[in-house]
Amino acid sequence: MKQLILHIPHASTQIPDRRGFLLSGEALQEEILKLTDWYTDELFANNQDEAVIAPFSRVFCDVERFTDDSLEPMAKYGMGVLYEKTDEGKPMRHVSAALRFEVVEKYYNEHHQGLTEAVERQLKQYNRALLIDCHSFPIRHCCAISTRIRSAPILTWVPMLFIPRPNWPTLLNSFLLNADLPLKLTAPMPEHWCPCAGTTTTNACNR
Repeated sequence: MKQLILHIPHASTQIPDRRGFLLSGEALQEEILKLTDWYTDELFANNQDEAVIAPFSRVFCDVERFTDDSLEPMAKYGMGVLYEKTDEGKPMRHVSAALRFEVVEKYYNEHHQGLTEAVERQLKQYNRALLIDCHSFPIRHCCAISTRIRSAPILTWVPMLFIPRPNWPTLLNSFLLNADLPLKLTAPMPEHWCPCAGTTTTNACNR
């Protein structure tokens, strides 16, 4: 049995279905370039631990958003489970009810099923699970890297992969709400929190 579960949600650049996108190919690629957590699959994945990697870009479907917009704070910025606006708040995608249902069923739910199964295997074997939520952050965000136990015995941990410079605005060991966990095994928390609030143009933090 592998010891750790590595959840890698934002490493992919693939858009498996371009229906609804309003951007040109070049503009879409620029958005993907900006929002991808580059090389986190290569940095984290290894032979000793179990990696659960989303095979599609967050620009297509963000598996770390709630599908219920009433629970998802980023939905009011057009960046819920299916992004309808760019990071700068410009129109990016028209999402019909039918498209939303199809993408959530085919991609989002399938991904979370795999994550749930990985955690359930750990719980069955050890009665506990350690889930590492793997991200990278651009210098302009310098986001908090923190831990929070949302539903024992599952522990989530977002590890820091860099040593900040003295003038970088960082905050360590502070709670980051809604770190991704298997939906079946936890209850949602209704708020996101991030110390870089106010530093982006349209939202507190979309990382």
